[in-house]
Amino acid sequence: MAKHYGFRKLAVPSEEMPLGRWPPMPAAAGIEAHIFMPRDVPFANYVEAVAYGANVTLVNGLISDCGRIVAERKEKEGCSTFYT
Repeated sequence: MAKHYGFRKLAVPSEEMPLGRWPPMPAAAGIEAHIFMPRDVPFANYVEAVAYGANVTLVNGLISDCGRIVAERKEKEGCSTFYT
């Protein structure tokens, strides 16, 4: 759907959601994926997101801090947000 609307970048704050649901979708559609995670998420979550080609930013803080960063940067970066 994101490709249909012409999105080229998507960003999401993510802590411990099943990442296997999300990063493959933008990658399959040729859309750049950015995921912001708290630094203390399980390492497997980080590895899974990177394995699917997502650009992962580890944040010193909580999931709410990740959401704030996405909201602050989305306009500047030309991203659309995607929340599950």
